[in-house]
This record gives sequence, C-alpha cells and structure tokens, in this order.
Amino acid sequence: MRKLIVTTLVLLLALSFTLYAQPMERRFAEAGSKGMLGGEYSGGGQNKGMFQKKDMDPEMQKMMKQMQELNQEAMELAKEYKEETSQRNKEKIKSKMEGILDKAFDLRLEIGEKGVEKLKDKVDELEESLQKRKSSKDEIIENHLKKLLGEEKHLEW
Repeated sequence: MRKLIVTTLVLLLALSFTLYAQPMERRFAEAGSKGMLGGEYSGGGQNKGMFQKKDMDPEMQKMMKQMQELNQEAMELAKEYKEETSQRNKEKIKSKMEGILDKAFDLRLEIGEKGVEKLKDKVDELEESLQKRKSSKDEIIENHLKKLLGEEKHLEW
C-alpha cells in the first residue's frame, strides 16, 4: 500500500515538473514583472500561482530563483546566438549555453529530489495518523455516536 501511495505521489510530482518544463518564454510572459518567485502571479494560464513564494521554504525559494536566473541567461544567449553572424562567436555562445543548461538541469534534479523527500515525509505523517485512528477506532466511534444522538459531554474542555 505504501509503495502505491509513494508511486502515485511521485507521478504527481513528475507531472508538476512536466508543467514547469513548458517553454520558459511563455511562462515569463505570463508571470508579469515579479515572475514566478515574486509572491504574485499577474499572468493567466494553466500554471497560475503554481510556484508562489508563500508555498516554498527559503531553500526552495533560493533554488527556484537560481533556476529562473539560469533560464533567463540561457534565453538571452539563445537570442545572441540567433543574431550572431560569426561562426566562431556562435560556437562560444553555444558552449556557454551548454554549461548553463547543465547547471539548470542539475538544479532541476535537486529540486525534484527535495520534492520527493517532502512527499515521502507527508506519506509517513499520513500513515502515522491512520495508525492512530485505527488504534482509537472504538473511542472515535463512541464519541461520534454520542454526538449524533445528542449525548455529548457538555463539560468537555
């Protein structure tokens, strides 16, 4: 059962990263001036509010900001590459882009790994909660029965 839950959560996480991997130009255009990490999301689109600042811990915010900066740098270099006429300069730009994309990919993997760890922690919490409820089944049923029958304790804290 645990493997099924973890697998499902990992698939959901993978789906969220697939959505994140959409063309960055469109995402930046949708994000408005503060971008995905600014705590606001002025643009529309299907990912509205997906990566808001309030939803992330400071470490994740930092990594997402780095990801945004790397993607922005790669987009600027791609524009330079398209405008460049010298083959020698194009090769230099392409080499720079490869290094940036390598860093961005590693960062994306790290973000994914941290996301999976958080999901595993959440699954552990849910399993613990279910076990507590299982062990308290009779008491929970008795309390709910009293409540439904109007026999609640009026002096409960």
